[in-house]
Amino acid sequence: MVPIRPFRTSDQAAARALIEEGLGEHFGFVDRNASPDLVDIAASYGLSPNAFFVAELDSVVVGTTGVVVQAAFGRLVRVAVARRYRRHGIATALMDCVVGFAKQRGIVELVAHTQPEWPDAMGFYKWHGFTPYGRDDVNVYLRRRVVLASGSDLARGQAAS
Repeated sequence: MVPIRPFRTSDQAAARALIEEGLGEHFGFVDRNASPDLVDIAASYGLSPNAFFVAELDSVVVGTTGVVVQAAFGRLVRVAVARRYRRHGIATALMDCVVGFAKQRGIVELVAHTQPEWPDAMGFYKWHGFTPYGRDDVNVYLRRRVVLASGSDLARGQAAS
């Protein structure tokens, strides 16, 4: 399993490049002005109660994700895995890390958004128990309970209610 750890300021350049690489693949270009949060990831996401995590292999950042805490909700941000390492369980390891973080902080629901024409992202979220709850002209909004009323975790691949 790939090691997941909290973001360090020394990860800034690698994490930004990784995230922008994925955006470039999807959109065909990267508008660096459209993502001001990536200029200083630590300031944007690394201050408590929020968190940002990286997956690292052989001292190379190969995945990222963050969670912005809003009361009892956590909003996933910047889920990205380097193209070469996709479909190797890295995104799942990042998701497991975020779920563990959410449990420790009493977060009861995780939310995310993506574009419907990004099928890999949609499939990933659905596999991890997220269900759509809304959409606008650009995005589909998804959510997933972290802990069910019974106290048991929502199983992967099982739809959230």
